Amino acid sequence: MSSQNNSRTGAFKNFFIPQCEVSIIHKKLQPDEISEVLDLNPTSTVRIGESVGGVTARQSIWVLDSYESVQSHDLEAHLNWLVSKFSSKRSVIRTLRKSGAIMELGILIDTWNSFERITIPPSIVTTVGHLGIGITLDLVIHEDRREFFSYMDCPD
Repeated sequence: MSSQNNSRTGAFKNFFIPQCEVSIIHKKLQPDEISEVLDLNPTSTVRIGESVGGVTARQSIWVLDSYESVQSHDLEAHLNWLVSKFSSKRSVIRTLRKSGAIMELGILIDTWNSFERITIPPSIVTTVGHLGIGITLDLVIHEDRREFFSYMDCPD
């Protein structure tokens, strides 16, 4: 019985790593062109003209997320990692924005993450603001934590 609880606890802890990403949306540049300009590799992309879920993309989407690169459960560690990737690229980001790029730092706040309070440090807000990147917070509220286990392959 205790081994079953341990496997659930392990899956539970891994599931709750914060989800943070920087997204760049562009009407003309393809993701590989954005990668070349930024000298960064994305974690996911959507190309203009690519079919996604039966819909043809009219804009490209370039995304760099922290999930695989930062194993900490600390939201600030994920934010710091992402900001560090972009903080030396102010002029490149400015050029991308002038060419029509929309840039956002996305933070998924899920009540399954058991955050009681979310604090985004002033240094993150200041750096992101100076880079001209917007901040998007997505809040997902779950009423029942048992719902989590229906998504996991954990023994009962």
